[in-house]
Amino acid sequence: MRMPARFDESLSLATTIESASPTGSVIIPAHNEEASIGHCLSSLLKSARPGEFEIVVICNGCSDGTANVARSFGNSVRVIELEVGSKILALNLGNKAARFYPRLYLDADLEISTGAARMLMSAAADPSCFAAIGVMETDATQAPWLLRQYYAVWTRQSYLRNGKFGGAYALSEAGCRHVGILPPVINDDEYVRRRIPADRLRVLAECSFKAQMPCTLRDLMAVRTRVHRGNRQLRQLERASGQEMPVRKQQGSMRGLARTAWRRPDLWAGLVTYVTVNVVAKLRARAPGVRWGRDESSRRARSTGPA
Repeated sequence: MRMPARFDESLSLATTIESASPTGSVIIPAHNEEASIGHCLSSLLKSARPGEFEIVVICNGCSDGTANVARSFGNSVRVIELEVGSKILALNLGNKAARFYPRLYLDADLEISTGAARMLMSAAADPSCFAAIGVMETDATQAPWLLRQYYAVWTRQSYLRNGKFGGAYALSEAGCRHVGILPPVINDDEYVRRRIPADRLRVLAECSFKAQMPCTLRDLMAVRTRVHRGNRQLRQLERASGQEMPVRKQQGSMRGLARTAWRRPDLWAGLVTYVTVNVVAKLRARAPGVRWGRDESSRRARSTGPA
């Protein structure tokens, strides 16, 4: 079924000429991100040359001022409005609307510098590369002590220390073709990660982006439940299609965390919280009819409009 979308095509002739040869496209799906999209775009464009990136913001199912904030950046940003709230539909529509490769896929609540975006796109421009990722920096300054302990343990996982596939990643033209049209899954980042062969992935340790961490236990639980539900959905998709998608789990991560906590008594509270949250989230993920969960607490902590 085709979903109605509205394109903001008010580009001046001068800007069209300036934008004739962008280094790539940036695709940003955004659902009610009025409080975050300004920070995201300000960071991305801070030192960008005119027309360096083609930026496409796909506002999906928004009931706030997300589109207006994105449009306030002028001809630097193209806005598409989709009536249905669906990240997958937004990503697929963004792929159809984007005109250049490589492509940087960026969550609207993250902040990535111009230089980091350049590095990801440069790596993904290599013909032998399908995908390029960086390292996630976490900001938990707004979180209470117990959650900061949780994040102190969570960020020690090798999965995060060795690069974060999700939130901000670049795909080459070959990588986009290999991944294809995204199916209706919850955990889109993990789906893409499993589609990328290990020898076609580039991890840039010097490239980072910043993520605001959930500030309440309720919001953290909602996010973790969505992750576990998404992983269950991917396993079901794999069984239904008969196509195996390699998980590439980090072996021994829990044992490593336990050893770290044993050497660091100050992390014991974080380890207990980490295990408890994930056990409960896995149980909640099995329940039918649970709605999409996301972190609203960090969004509430931000001011609206461009940073």
